[in-house]
Amino acid sequence: MIDFEVNLADIYGIPSLLCDPVHGSPINDHPLLQFDQIAIGSCDTDSTISIPTWMSRHGYQDASPLLLSMDIEGAEVNVINDMHIDLLGRVRIATIEFHYLHLLHNEPNSEYSIKLVNAVEKMKKYFDIVHFKPNNNCPFYVSSGEMAYSILYTCIELTFLNKQLRRKHPKLLPIHSLPHSLDIPNVMNKPNADYSTYVQALKN
Repeated sequence: MIDFEVNLADIYGIPSLLCDPVHGSPINDHPLLQFDQIAIGSCDTDSTISIPTWMSRHGYQDASPLLLSMDIEGAEVNVINDMHIDLLGRVRIATIEFHYLHLLHNEPNSEYSIKLVNAVEKMKKYFDIVHFKPNNNCPFYVSSGEMAYSILYTCIELTFLNKQLRRKHPKLLPIHSLPHSLDIPNVMNKPNADYSTYVQALKN
């Protein structure tokens, strides 16, 4: 679905770059939408392209401000960790789905878990987290430790707002407002995401 990108183009005149390594172009000859059948990665290879190279390919190497949206099945940790601060600083809003969060509980010292923590910490250095949404397609159960018997989710979508662009005293989202009224399940025929563990963690 590219309704969001089409609305950006049609209502505000904002162009978008889209990519997917598996599926073909969803774009029906829109002048402000461009598609490449390739995966985003932290570097340029035969099967991946870095964000700077991708932007340069389409003439957007100096574009600012940027809206970044990534759902790239775990590759986001390397992309973020290797992203130069000059490029990251041009991002106004980022919506990123982080994957394989169960490894933080099952394999906390694994290479991926360490990269995942580093990626989130890097984003938090320059951005405020203004929204989060568990993906109800992939729950898992914590069997030990302080969060034993909790239901958590392997994938969570986080929305970040650049700290340089926020108001001086941002209004905090009340915990009781989670989930957001506009959130809908990722998978409609599965149970809604259970926010209770996350809400309790925020209260603590």
